[in-house]
Amino acid sequence: MNAHARVHAVTAALEGRLLTAADAAASGDPGGETKYGVSQRLLDSLGVTRESIVAPRRVDEVTPQVAERIGRALFWETTHCGELWMASPSLALVVYDCAFQSGPDRAVKLLQVALGVTADGSVGPVTLAAAQSCAEPLLVALDAIAERRAFLMRWAPGEERRAALVRGLHHRCDEISRAAVAIESECRGWDMRAPLAYA
Repeated sequence: MNAHARVHAVTAALEGRLLTAADAAASGDPGGETKYGVSQRLLDSLGVTRESIVAPRRVDEVTPQVAERIGRALFWETTHCGELWMASPSLALVVYDCAFQSGPDRAVKLLQVALGVTADGSVGPVTLAAAQSCAEPLLVALDAIAERRAFLMRWAPGEERRAALVRGLHHRCDEISRAAVAIESECRGWDMRAPLAYA
């Protein structure tokens, strides 16, 4: 399984099958009608890109395979997750999942804040160099998740109808945190049963 497929499998496991427009409105989810993480709004915005990734026009026609193709084209490649994977699998996972949910610009900015570089939303030489040279990439990945949580709290403060949605988003952050530790340890051959040196 290639790097994108491994990371996408984690995100796909956290996405629902079909969220209707009515359900999205009732829960305060601004994504609207969504299936496998792909929203109708996203499909409507594709334009000429639709043909290159063979995407349907209606969200109810999205399959898991279509969601994976869209993820690769719009979220993996645009955020340079392949290069981030080479620096740290956990960084690629955290950026990809956030891009899938909140868009590439938001995902990259949260990573850049965690890396301590200018948060311009674009993965360029400075961001890649910071990712490749950081001593503790897993800790940076977890910091990016913490930034994501803070963003979620600013995004929906005190709205009762969004309470369940926000709980679900925090649960997703918990799952991504666990997955980041697991994928980093697997790829680096760490024995997670051994006591940590700094514990």
